[in-house]
Amino acid sequence: QQICDVICDTTTHTWLGSVPKNFGEASTGMIKADEWQSLITIYLPIALMSLPAHLWWCFSFERLIGIIQCLPVNHKFGELENTMLLSYVKSARLRCWLTETNHSPAIQECGALFDQ
Repeated sequence: QQICDVICDTTTHTWLGSVPKNFGEASTGMIKADEWQSLITIYLPIALMSLPAHLWWCFSFERLIGIIQCLPVNHKFGELENTMLLSYVKSARLRCWLTETNHSPAIQECGALFDQ
């Protein structure tokens, strides 16, 4: 229904092939290639932008918070954050080092495994 609302509410140039106002209903029939192109490049992105953005981008942060909450801690504030930061920095440095091409084949194989 939201896509149909966008189709009805959006004004486009006359040279642009429009999509039928009753898109999605059986009476519309099959739409043509240029109508599909208009639907995918104009109307669908507008419809997606009008959805609440937080519905899709908050999920990853909520998941990360859930993972962090399950970590065992000894209630010494500040140590966990410092440990996580140091682990991230070490991992970033290791990734950078593994991308260099002057290593032995064994180290290059470890780099390929690390990327998986």
